[in-house]
Amino acid sequence: MAVRGMSRVLVAATFAGGLVLAGSAAASAHGHGPPSGGAASGSVSCAVNAVLDFSPALQSGATGKTDVSLHMQLTRCTAAGLHHRTTGHASADLGSIANGSCTLPSSAPGFSGLSIRWTPAPHVPASSVSSSGGTLSTLSDGRGQAKYSDLAVTGSFATTSSTLGSATLTTKGTVAALTAACNDTSASGGVSSIAIGGSATL
Repeated sequence: MAVRGMSRVLVAATFAGGLVLAGSAAASAHGHGPPSGGAASGSVSCAVNAVLDFSPALQSGATGKTDVSLHMQLTRCTAAGLHHRTTGHASADLGSIANGSCTLPSSAPGFSGLSIRWTPAPHVPASSVSSSGGTLSTLSDGRGQAKYSDLAVTGSFATTSSTLGSATLTTKGTVAALTAACNDTSASGGVSSIAIGGSATL
């Protein structure tokens, strides 16, 4: 998967869930999809639960790089032509980022070429998702939240200029707790994973 700006996207994901629609998502659809070989039309909406894993843990003052992987579940999905519940999952190696910094980014960066593969593939071909960028904020309860409102999709569930997709992604822990863990330089300190929840519509 070639995704421009992936390292910046992963930094945003570290503290505000800026990238959940990353990697290759495999969704299992129960129902009747479009004809075999044709891209699915309309839109698909899913609840999102994901975990970003870091090996070694993100930690202040650390040197070198940390490998990042994504594990994601898509639940309660609804889509045109699918008459029963659709579920999915994703497991992807997202590469590596520089370790040692615990700074919260000011915005969710843009990305292009995010590939989502759907199952059964003959009925629901892949989607490709791009965005020029999103917003990052800290909610009143302290959790970090990323919002994308300009998701452009080609392939299945393709968008137009007037029907762009969106995603709202929220860390399950607070930004303060994640930052404190990252700044903990003890042997048991650092951030080894970040749990994220939210929703996405393509």
